[in-house]
Amino acid sequence: MKDIEEEEELIDSMDDGSDDDTDNAVEEVGAIIDMVSHIEEILESNKKLADQKIIDLKTNLSKAESEKKYLEGIIKAYEDAEKKGGFLSSTQGISNIKTRLEDAEQTINDLKTELKQHEDELKEVTDEENTGDQDTEDALTDGESQDTSTDGEEPGMGPELSINPIYWSR
Repeated sequence: MKDIEEEEELIDSMDDGSDDDTDNAVEEVGAIIDMVSHIEEILESNKKLADQKIIDLKTNLSKAESEKKYLEGIIKAYEDAEKKGGFLSSTQGISNIKTRLEDAEQTINDLKTELKQHEDELKEVTDEENTGDQDTEDALTDGESQDTSTDGEEPGMGPELSINPIYWSR
């Protein structure tokens, strides 16, 4: 009696475990899909942050350009008054305005540079998303083929899959 139990245990241990393999494969695919979804969420949030940063930079750039135009208008008014023989109350006042104008121009240049960098980063994120989507599709369909046969074969049991022991138990 003990020999029969040992043989059954031996047979059970030799079982290819195709059901377990299938379950494990399904769990692995589910885990991969969860990871891909999580990565897509991270990329989307990065894109939203990048979009917001670009909006903020454009707003600040618009303010700096408005200040520059305002200061240029003041300087032009001083110069026009001086040409007409008007008396300037202080040369230091115009000097301060010119300094503010230079600062505004520097701020504009800095903001344009930063804006370009963030737009490039956003483009990279978008490109990664597009490439990542294709890579994900390729990974999920790798090795699979569309079954177009109508000769009574079980769907998905083309010749390339029928040699895999996992499918023998069907």
